[in-house]
Amino acid sequence: RGREPAEDRVVAVASWRHADPETPAPPIGLDLPAGDRFELAIDEGDNAPLPLEAPQLQLPSVRLRYFQPVEGSLELLYGEPGLAAPRYDLSLFSAQLLGETAREVTLLPEPKPGEVADAAAVPRTVFWAALGVAVLALLLVLGRLLRDGGRKPT
Repeated sequence: RGREPAEDRVVAVASWRHADPETPAPPIGLDLPAGDRFELAIDEGDNAPLPLEAPQLQLPSVRLRYFQPVEGSLELLYGEPGLAAPRYDLSLFSAQLLGETAREVTLLPEPKPGEVADAAAVPRTVFWAALGVAVLALLLVLGRLLRDGGRKPT
């Protein structure tokens, strides 16, 4: 069973002109929305067919630079659309910032929804099971103490 054809809709339009056959043709870029399949339609008019190369996907990247705090660990928080842009008073850090060399770091992949972000974290079911066993053990000890009436064994 094949895939149903997607609804035809235009998501990007661009005009491209190149009149000088002596120079290499400049590339053209299209900003496309997220998706897994696109169809490219080219209107060449009365011109000869364009020699096309394979398209290239270019994803924007962002570099983050930060300085390790003297104590504690540094956390990167993102994804809250309602937050205002941060404001920094860099004059407070100017003595530390000047003369420092930049270090490249690689972020771990973002965890999928429902995954535990910290590999050392205990899953909830294990935590609740251990807590239940501890409560049962304490109840047994308390019951034995109450049954013996607080008498010391001889």
